[in-house]
Amino acid sequence: MVKEIIWLDKFVEKIEIKHGVTIDEVEEILVGKRKVKGTASQ
Repeated sequence: MVKEIIWLDKFVEKIEIKHGVTIDEVEEILVGKRKVKGTASQ
C-alpha cells in the first residue's frame, strides 16, 4: 500500500507533458481509486 509519494518537480512536468496526466490522476491510480482504461500503445 502506498502511503506517501514524494514528487520531484522535473518528474511532475514530464508526467504532465509527455503522458498527459495530472499528479492527482497518478495518485488515484496508485491508491486504487481509479482504474487504467488503456495505454498509448493500444
